[in-house]
Amino acid sequence: ATNSSTTSHLMLILIASKLLMSCRLLFSLTVFFLPSTRAENVKNAAEAVKRALDEAKRAQNVAEKAINSADDDIQHTNTVVSETDSEEEEDQPAGNGSVAPEELEEA
Repeated sequence: ATNSSTTSHLMLILIASKLLMSCRLLFSLTVFFLPSTRAENVKNAAEAVKRALDEAKRAQNVAEKAINSADDDIQHTNTVVSETDSEEEEDQPAGNGSVAPEELEEA
């Protein structure tokens, strides 16, 4: 489950990055191909692009925080699994079928 959530978070970052690039391209094309438009139209287009860039940056920040959280969860899970494995190994009797002398005395 954690691998799929990490993959989802990476996809969000990729989408946010693609959105940033698209917004920058849109702004460049607006300025390049519409030199004869009024300054107000260019200003409105620039403001729209800026809003889109801001939203993409916010989405990227959220995705990065989610990835960091997923990484923390994975590390915690690995620690718990490792501790559980260690406890199980300590609780298991010797694998050679022998009984410790202390156990014989108690019997």
